Amino acid sequence: MQIARFNRLGQFGIGLWASGMILAVACLMVSHWVILPHPQMTDKAWSTQLNQTLAVQSEQWTALHFLYGNCPCSRRILSHLVNRFPIDGCRERIVFIGEDGEMTAAARKRGYEVDEVTPEGLKTRYGVEAAPLLTVLDPSGNIRFAGGYTTHKQGPQIQDVNIIHQLLRGEIVGDLPLFGCAVSNELKSLVDPLGLKN
Repeated sequence: MQIARFNRLGQFGIGLWASGMILAVACLMVSHWVILPHPQMTDKAWSTQLNQTLAVQSEQWTALHFLYGNCPCSRRILSHLVNRFPIDGCRERIVFIGEDGEMTAAARKRGYEVDEVTPEGLKTRYGVEAAPLLTVLDPSGNIRFAGGYTTHKQGPQIQDVNIIHQLLRGEIVGDLPLFGCAVSNELKSLVDPLGLKN
């Protein structure tokens, strides 16, 4: 009788542990593999906010690279940018959430504009809550691209150069999903409700 009762308690404990592990793994998977939301190209309020923040100059394309210091995907994109020069005919600004003096100094040396912001500053100044996000504006300040850098999570081909060149040639570019990390507290609580990911 005692042994049977002990076995039932043991099975209950194992079941509870397994359920907790499944929930934890599911939350971690969602925070790593979910396509994150971002403002849309057609969002006029966002376009106005970006133009006010940037003071976009006439006859110049602008590419914004929103990158988060705590995000491995963003750090990979930052390394990629530092290994190339800004594209001719396009003003490129790295909006870096956090601090990394060495990498941002290297980016500036390559010719990029760099704006270091806090997560709160990212949302209030740029209207963005997730990274890495590429946004390209035409010389009139219209958003022509807003999306990710690769076709899937940690995709081998970073598409920013192709995207910018296509836009400079007047071509229409399709969306790419945004895989990466939530930056704002609100978005973090949605994709990681248990706070398992820093």
